[in-house]
Amino acid sequence: TMKLIYVTLIYVVAVQCCKNPTFENVKIKASKYFSAKNESNDIQLDTLTGCITPTEELKGALTITITKQHVPILKEGAVQNMPWLHDLILEDNGIEEIQPGAFQNLETLVTIDLSKNQIKVVREGVFNGMELKRLLLNNNQISKIEPGAFDNMPNLNRIDLDGNQLQEWNADWFANTPNIINLSARDNQIKKLPADAFKNIYDVKKSSKTKLSILFGNNKIEVVDKNAFKGLKDLEMLDIEKNYIVNLDDELFSDMKSVNMLLLGGNKIKCLSESVLDSLPVTELTNLDNNPINCVCLKSMKNWSKKTRANIKTSIRTIECMQERIKNVLDLVKNRQ
Repeated sequence: TMKLIYVTLIYVVAVQCCKNPTFENVKIKASKYFSAKNESNDIQLDTLTGCITPTEELKGALTITITKQHVPILKEGAVQNMPWLHDLILEDNGIEEIQPGAFQNLETLVTIDLSKNQIKVVREGVFNGMELKRLLLNNNQISKIEPGAFDNMPNLNRIDLDGNQLQEWNADWFANTPNIINLSARDNQIKKLPADAFKNIYDVKKSSKTKLSILFGNNKIEVVDKNAFKGLKDLEMLDIEKNYIVNLDDELFSDMKSVNMLLLGGNKIKCLSESVLDSLPVTELTNLDNNPINCVCLKSMKNWSKKTRANIKTSIRTIECMQERIKNVLDLVKNRQ
């Protein structure tokens, strides 16, 4: 464990001159260390006015955090030219708009956390060309993502869009952004997964050890195009549970060899035919709980599961079907009396 020999505390009111001031008397926490468990590891700034720039106080910061402040707009040049900045946390500040060029010349930046704000539109020119690995946009009010907003982000491997108001998924998003391994858009209002929905995310050159997770649970998906998952081979998790899916096409999983966890629970699936079952990828778990599966079909599915040794979870519906059978027997006995 590396020991710190000495630490210097700096308490200042920072006024950073810039063309388009974004911050006005906001509390800011900055650290020269990746994980500052002790406040003695921090650069203490009472307030910040202007922009985040490499002043004498901030130029060595690896992490900058501004939370629970009033920052309605991130203007062009809001954060710029920081030579060592690794993590930028701008959570819960009431941000409604991010202007193109808000983040400039941040070559070492790995994470931007913009969660719990009020962002409505993700515009082109905000994130394009950045070397980010993690982009957190969850729990905003995003209803529109401009066509090229996530293009040309070669290092991005995690994007979180949970808890927004997206109604459509555009298969053309993420052009030249091929290295995502965790794509999450849970808790939105998406109604359809179109053909080639993830064509720009799949990269044949990816290491076989790196498996993609696609998380679209708790949307309003009714239709999954038969080619929605085209090109996807090996996944860690595919989550499309808690939607309104009734049918799965026989060809839906035709390209997919394996997925560790396939989550289909909480939909409106009444039956999976043997041809659909045969098309399922190899899984550690396929969860079909909380679907109104026909009891006759459920029996066929269980027989298929035993024959193929597939792990299909339908425990809740199994109990319900058992209760239905008992009730039918009791009703039959009662009617004969």
